[in-house]
Amino acid sequence: MEKTAKMILAYDAKARVGGGYKLEHKPSSYGLVLKWLIKQRKMTYADFAKAYNGTTGQNINNIINRIDKTRFFDEDIQQMCKVLGVKVDYFTRLANTVEQLMEE
Repeated sequence: MEKTAKMILAYDAKARVGGGYKLEHKPSSYGLVLKWLIKQRKMTYADFAKAYNGTTGQNINNIINRIDKTRFFDEDIQQMCKVLGVKVDYFTRLANTVEQLMEE
């Protein structure tokens, strides 16, 4: 779990797409895990957004990069995990491990 969490912290989505503005704030551990899982499933934010709640990639980008961990609700996490094909327990354990590493 810790090895995966370190890979998540090292993952740079901007390197893959070749640009974008530098983040001026830290995403939450949930956002970082979501970003990494979306990449692992070879999905775009638009693909994920459509399957998750029928919204836009820009909305998902906002959720991933700006929403605090406390604003992720259980129902939302369950739906996101369903779309990504992972168990909620795995997602939360991974996010907690990422958060512990972020605090070090």
